[in-house]
Amino acid sequence: MRKIPDALPWYRRGPIWLLPEWGFRPADEQNCCDWYFNWLILSIWSAMTPAISVTVSLEVTAGPHIQINAFYHHMRISIPMPSVLAAWSYRHLWRVPKCDKQTPADSESSPD
Repeated sequence: MRKIPDALPWYRRGPIWLLPEWGFRPADEQNCCDWYFNWLILSIWSAMTPAISVTVSLEVTAGPHIQINAFYHHMRISIPMPSVLAAWSYRHLWRVPKCDKQTPADSESSPD
């Protein structure tokens, strides 16, 4: 059995990987061969199903990204959002239900 490391190495911590990573999985009875490549803000990988699409997104906590799917290959360019800005956007931009805004003292008051 393969041992899983307790912590990732320094070059794979966080959303941006400083050293490029390449991986390949050979085909077996149920899957075709797969490969992937990750470096800095770029990720490229293969897929088993064909797709053609272009997606541009701005996620409030993750940051902007562009994903291009061209047949059996997918490419994603992601710019991670700093954690301070993500925390600020969560506190100030997300909609919060009224029940979450009440303090415990408000809900425990007894009627007179």
